[in-house]
Amino acid sequence: MRFRSVFVAVGLAGAGLALVPSVSASADTGPRPPAGANLVINTAQLQSSISFRKSSFTTKSCSYVEGSITGTGKRALMRFDVSVANRGTAPIVLGNPVGSSLFQWGSCHSHYHFSGYAVYELFRSDPRVSQSTPLVVGRKQAFCLLDYNVDPGATVTPGPAVYTCSNQGISVGWADTYGSYLDGQWLDVTGVAPGGYWLRVIVNPYNVPGTVYYAPSSAAALAIPELNYTDNTAVIAVTIPRIR
Repeated sequence: MRFRSVFVAVGLAGAGLALVPSVSASADTGPRPPAGANLVINTAQLQSSISFRKSSFTTKSCSYVEGSITGTGKRALMRFDVSVANRGTAPIVLGNPVGSSLFQWGSCHSHYHFSGYAVYELFRSDPRVSQSTPLVVGRKQAFCLLDYNVDPGATVTPGPAVYTCSNQGISVGWADTYGSYLDGQWLDVTGVAPGGYWLRVIVNPYNVPGTVYYAPSSAAALAIPELNYTDNTAVIAVTIPRIR
């Protein structure tokens, strides 16, 4: 548990001690930036973790039940890690998912889902310079937004891990990482021809202007306020091979 240090002055005037005058606002170094979170995708880890393989699914597979794949049988999957760090000045706080309207219970996996955490898309051309419709769209339903690992790019010394599956959030200096081995941590590229494409990952998409997902008044968007949304998107070039 972390404690906040508090200094209390009691009866200084009554004890005959001189009170130290307060520092005027003009002596300050300037206005302080507002406290807030700032989620940043680890683009290097995203790119280095990409792999391709086929997996088999039935109508009883959780991936099919929860919409992470678009069909049954053998599916070609592009798997990848998504690691998101908080490089702001305050934590993301979602709290206990039990009873929260932000979370839905997933009976197949037996855990809660926070919808709207991230969107994965595959494009034929670079979406940063070309307005085009994605060929494939996937979504990541966060099931535990937590202090999973220390952010390797942190600019501050992180404190101890605070957030867990039962008290969800991301502390400053920590990252929430979803490994490529997890269900839904992929794009279903079945039927996509081998060749060059572009992968786009958007975290906290309902708060990112300029996308079709932008809905800043939605409950999911209001639950994850940030200081900056310009670094919530990662775009990388990928080459899809012939997947056997």
